[in-house]
Amino acid sequence: MKILDLYCGMGGFSLGFALALEGAEIHGVDIDRYAVETYNLNLGGFGCGAERADLLVWMSSGKSFDIVVGGPPCQPFSSLNRATSGERHPLFPTFRRYFELVREIRPRAFVFENVPGLLNSGFRELLEAQLLSLGREYRLSRGLLNAAHYGVPQTRARVIVVGIRRDGGKTFSFPRPTHSETGTPRMWLGAREALSGLAVAFSVMVAGTTRRSSPNLVRAADSPSFTVAARFTGYAVIYLPWPESGHVRAMT
Repeated sequence: MKILDLYCGMGGFSLGFALALEGAEIHGVDIDRYAVETYNLNLGGFGCGAERADLLVWMSSGKSFDIVVGGPPCQPFSSLNRATSGERHPLFPTFRRYFELVREIRPRAFVFENVPGLLNSGFRELLEAQLLSLGREYRLSRGLLNAAHYGVPQTRARVIVVGIRRDGGKTFSFPRPTHSETGTPRMWLGAREALSGLAVAFSVMVAGTTRRSSPNLVRAADSPSFTVAARFTGYAVIYLPWPESGHVRAMT
């Protein structure tokens, strides 16, 4: 099984597929030098390898892949970026390039991920146009999924599109949520539980989570954290009171 991870970053998609598909050969591509170095350092033992390249000019050179996955840069569609959103953003071409490569490579399946802002008025038609171009060859499933509903200690909503090539005779359905705020079937995983090992190791207590941009907005430690953003100013912060001093320490 050969998998291509576009805009691979440090390899979250790649790691997930490596764990799910034993023996898969996974190739990542990203323009960021440090992301690629981190990817290769951490995932080399999982059958993964990444190259540094600009995907706007990168070519598959006839190589075949069974699955293409990827999340193009989300800044053009982020609700936090109103000044240079959409086509005004320099990273906007990366969105179309993802689908161009899917059409070129014609994998047996593809997975696309991006922020909920892509569903807003003005952007939704951009996504629909790309999916329309693939609809004849692929059976498409789409959803707005929250990572907290699947056992991740973080409320992270993302648009997910899965395409299965029609000649394979298969269909895809999103898995049912395993966690919820009400406890059916299980309670959301909170920051305190997720970081319990770290708390014990450093003799600290997880008190809650907040955002650097909104320090007065705090969530209880038994709740999932806020979305952990790529930008430094948007990191979720875990407050760790040190029993010896009574002070609160921020950990990103």
